[in-house]
Amino acid sequence: MQNINLIRLAAALAGTLCCLGGIWHAGRAGLSRVYAEYGLATSSLAPTDGAVRLSPSDPEAHYARALVLEDKGNLAEALREFELAVALRPRDYVFWYELALVRDNAGDREGAIAACQQSVRLAPYYGKTHWLLGNLLFRAGQREEAFAELRIASASDAVTLPHMIDLAWGTSQGDVRALLDLVQPQNDAARLTLAQYLARKGKYREAIELFRAAGTASEDERKKILQSLLSAHRFKEAYEVWSLYREENKGESSNGTNTITDPGFEGTIKPNEPGFGWQQPGPLENVRISLDATNPRSGDRSLHIEFNGNSNPSGSVITQIVLVEPDTHYKLHFAARMEDLITGGPPQIAVEEAGSAGDSRLLAALALPLESGPWRDYAMSFSTAKDAQAIIIHLNRQGCSSSPCPAFGRVWLDAFALQKQAQP
Repeated sequence: MQNINLIRLAAALAGTLCCLGGIWHAGRAGLSRVYAEYGLATSSLAPTDGAVRLSPSDPEAHYARALVLEDKGNLAEALREFELAVALRPRDYVFWYELALVRDNAGDREGAIAACQQSVRLAPYYGKTHWLLGNLLFRAGQREEAFAELRIASASDAVTLPHMIDLAWGTSQGDVRALLDLVQPQNDAARLTLAQYLARKGKYREAIELFRAAGTASEDERKKILQSLLSAHRFKEAYEVWSLYREENKGESSNGTNTITDPGFEGTIKPNEPGFGWQQPGPLENVRISLDATNPRSGDRSLHIEFNGNSNPSGSVITQIVLVEPDTHYKLHFAARMEDLITGGPPQIAVEEAGSAGDSRLLAALALPLESGPWRDYAMSFSTAKDAQAIIIHLNRQGCSSSPCPAFGRVWLDAFALQKQAQP
């Protein structure tokens, strides 16, 4: 019986010692993690040194020390610590990724590629590792392999796509076919991003082809490429983009040339809407526009403009861009009626070349009478320049002889039409 009791006591003591040992080791490991995290948070080397001493077999301790060493520019020692961390936890893709980075910074490109390839194998769906590997391969001269990785990265993270396109543009030296071979857009979002990029680079026809191939585009995406084309004065291409997303053509010619969109104001007018329909350029001071179904000149509605105080005479109340032929004579027809107009700067219909604000040229202007009365038809003639693509029709006001320049009263417009004229 005494021997049995001794055996039981020994077993109990052994168990207690094991528990105490476990507690001791757990305590060291826990304290090591605290030191490592503090060292990372403060970028201090001493706490990470302590973490490694407390738990030399803990990969997290070596990883933390490596990051701090790298931050302080000690690449050689950081590299050794990263390699120790990888050896202790070889299936952690983050460790391999960081090892690839520090090897690259240390000038070991082949070693960096090998480490990054291992990271990719461990995390094949993580776009960041593919992006790094693609960049490493590109700098190593392995272009095809590089862009294969970059395409995977951009498919995983769309934020990287513009950077890949920019790299491909430089590589292809402006050759759009070579650019497409490198980027290989696989979905509508990628095609639209590439179309916007090509428009900014002046490759308008190719941009339009990609835009058309995309099939669907959000309102914001459509506006971006449309605005790029309009800003570059590529009015024909801009019209094609704009017309692709119209709900109906309302009888216009297929390419929009010599045709006013919605001449009778049967559609809607949106503020700050780029394109070729009637546009309200922005908020108007003491001017209100609406579509009026009462007594139109033709169709179901007319445009109603109400002036109610001081406003900028040169500011456009409503505009429309119209595609025209170069070196051609035109007559613009429209109808208008006025009611109780009082102003020193009467409203006018003006036609300008469609160009930048600094080089626009006034082609014709016709001031509307102040007298109230029924609908009256008007016409004004003008000629386009030899390189003209488009004109802009404005409703604004003539300037006053003094400032401020208020206006009060109402104007209705309807029945616009653009007619080519024989050579004079």
